[in-house]
Amino acid sequence: MLAVVVSVVLCQCLTHAGYLSSNVMRKDENVKPYNSADHYWSLTKIEKRKDKIVKDECGKRNARVSDGVTTKNDIELGRVVSLHTKRDYLIMTPLKSRCISDPFYCKQGITIELWLKFRRGEYILSSGGYTKRLVGPGFLLQYNSKIHRLQFLLSTRSRLWSIQFNAKKSTWVHLLFAWERTQGLVVYENGEFLTKDETGDNVRYPSFVNKYRTLAVGDPGIFIKLRSGGRFEIGHLVIWTRRLLPQEIKLKAFMAVVKQDSTSRQCCRKKSNDPCTADGCFYDEARCNNIGQKYPCICSAIKENKTCPNGVRFQRSCHDIANDCSTLARQPNYCDFYVKEMRASCAKSCNFCSPTVALSSNVEDEDSKIIIVAIAVGVTCVLMLLIMIAVVMARMNSKWQGEFVPGNNLSGSITADPNTQEMIAASVDPAARITDVPFKSPKVKKTTKVSRVEHAMTS
Repeated sequence: MLAVVVSVVLCQCLTHAGYLSSNVMRKDENVKPYNSADHYWSLTKIEKRKDKIVKDECGKRNARVSDGVTTKNDIELGRVVSLHTKRDYLIMTPLKSRCISDPFYCKQGITIELWLKFRRGEYILSSGGYTKRLVGPGFLLQYNSKIHRLQFLLSTRSRLWSIQFNAKKSTWVHLLFAWERTQGLVVYENGEFLTKDETGDNVRYPSFVNKYRTLAVGDPGIFIKLRSGGRFEIGHLVIWTRRLLPQEIKLKAFMAVVKQDSTSRQCCRKKSNDPCTADGCFYDEARCNNIGQKYPCICSAIKENKTCPNGVRFQRSCHDIANDCSTLARQPNYCDFYVKEMRASCAKSCNFCSPTVALSSNVEDEDSKIIIVAIAVGVTCVLMLLIMIAVVMARMNSKWQGEFVPGNNLSGSITADPNTQEMIAASVDPAARITDVPFKSPKVKKTTKVSRVEHAMTS
């Protein structure tokens, strides 16, 4: 009886209680790491009642599940929910607090936390107005296909906070979004501070009042027919109607749900020895971006974004390769968090260029311009030389052949002159000459014969 009472107390969702220590959680598997949350969907089991649902273990707002959503056994997190068609969704409504659908009512802020393995698609998580018209108030986690990055938006009716960050596809990532009106929006990846937006931008969104007190995973479907949901796995979705403190987040209590066995420990050892994680100066985009797929294990002790001792060893020149470098670099701490990727693609915007590298870059630019000009001049000279040679050859050819003399087309037969009907020999040229005198036929005096009868009659 005492054990039952203790377990009930531990599972109560106390609003102002913090994370439990990860060490304590590993000692007792019955202790939930999210005992202070307002809502906690473990997403480990789909129950079939009147509708397919996923239980909310704290807020009693079960999620209604579409037919395409399934659960799968993941080697890293155990049982998780999988959305693998563009129309799959989970709907949680009505929500316990207006704060989730409109952060304007969050007096102490709000915190959203989840495990995500993103594959493709667009919409991942949305609340409030974003489940209806793709405008606030509310929040939205989506993949922006124009910039090929994940984007998190949180807005009230008058202000919008926005953050963009890398999308590590087919790799488990723990994301935590914490917001408070005066402190702005903060994003943590795998328990480490990623970046923040403290000020936001002015906007004007309509007030939905209590109309859309809804939270949606994937594509809601029932609201907007033309939307495209995401293809991803998701686990342990948690919401607090307050902003968690940095010291609570650094406890990394979320690691308590990660599977830990001999296989995962061996995988983590191999992953820690890989140059992508062991060497702070090594970076190969094709290889290091897929390290999560190569090593399917979640390792809390590995920090992939290590600093490089000499800073620019793998950097050839001081250039920005990506189109959105300036936007990303303006986000605080972003360049330092994704140090390897940003050194390779946005070195100039992140000020990773040493004087020697910047100088060599300028020299390379000048050399490349000189080479281009030299090639253009060389091609022009060659073309002019070829034209001159062609003209000279044409003139020499005309001198060698001399003037044009028409050939003798007279046949070997004898023909008749059509005017005189005289026969002309083949050796005679029938063509007219300037000295030729036109032939005139003699006039013949015509005489009229009168018959004897007529002469007799006249006489």
